[in-house]
Amino acid sequence: MGNMIDYLTWRGDLPVSRVPLGEADLLILSRLSYLPMDGFVGEEPVSLGEVMAELSPLLGDGESQRHPLIRGDLSLAPALRDSPRFADLFLAKYENIFDPARDIQFAAVTVVLPRGIVVSFRGTDGTIVGWKEDFHLNFAETVAAQTAARDYLADAAARFPGPVTVVGHSKGGNLAVYAAAFAPAQVKRRIRAVRNHDGPGFPERVISSRAYETILPRVRTFLPQSSVVGLLMEHREETVVIRSVERALMQHDPYTWEIRRDDFERVGQLTPGSVFVDAAVKDWVNKTPPEELEKAVDAVFGILQASDAVRLRDLRTGKNSLAMLHALRELDPGTREMVKDALRFLGAALKETGIKTGEERVKERESKKYEKL
Repeated sequence: MGNMIDYLTWRGDLPVSRVPLGEADLLILSRLSYLPMDGFVGEEPVSLGEVMAELSPLLGDGESQRHPLIRGDLSLAPALRDSPRFADLFLAKYENIFDPARDIQFAAVTVVLPRGIVVSFRGTDGTIVGWKEDFHLNFAETVAAQTAARDYLADAAARFPGPVTVVGHSKGGNLAVYAAAFAPAQVKRRIRAVRNHDGPGFPERVISSRAYETILPRVRTFLPQSSVVGLLMEHREETVVIRSVERALMQHDPYTWEIRRDDFERVGQLTPGSVFVDAAVKDWVNKTPPEELEKAVDAVFGILQASDAVRLRDLRTGKNSLAMLHALRELDPGTREMVKDALRFLGAALKETGIKTGEERVKERESKKYEKL
């Protein structure tokens, strides 16, 4: 059929009261939390269709440049606006926190159904703070966004009656599972399903906990066949491998996932490159003491934050590059070598997945120039 936008065109006229939400619908609601709803959605329920109608023209007028959006998101808002299946639902409790001092990037929204709610957690938003928090998932007991997600879910469930479904894409998937696992008992009993869309897993101490074990039967993780992000850390839940029309890391974009009717097009297994990177990352993490991992991550992001950059895309400027180079030189020799090892490892992993490094792309362009002579 195509992707989630094609699905909305095909099935967008069927109300949720007539045809319950399927896996394709939950992916759409998982991505919904990425849309910038500040000023449009507060504590009280408002019409999803009306919010999307107000938001759609803004996204096409440069607003998307200030938010963590990808190309498909620009089509999502108008598609939801024009879809009776979603336009007749309600949105509430939009929360958006960005605090570099606390190393937290967190956003969530509650979708109010005719019966019950769907809680959607946003993933990494492209800011340096957001990515730093993602890396801290590997060794921290908990990160600030996980605590925020747990509290948000408990509050949303207390506000609205009925069954609860929890979803998220990328880091949002990790937050969805964490919030559901550590929710109060009265909330946990109401949770019907948890969906992690290519989000990281957890350290061993979390997946071996009783709290995680009790939510496990209701959790399902979806991974594109060349997944990298979704394989980070450990998973014990049911995992489904699905088809993407893109390659390697680009498959993390949920708009590249193939949908057939109301479900994903499923494939048998992950690609060899994905399996290699998963094994390499786990080997690197397992043989590196947690305190060294934390020191390396803090050093890398300290270099990035030494510039004036807020988002990763801001690092492209010459001014920011010089600031980062200066920060690297200021590190003590041991930490500097640790950072270089991490960058070398990343380059090797990217090569296995088919993604070219900057140096390789330059060589390729030079080679093509000579071919034309």
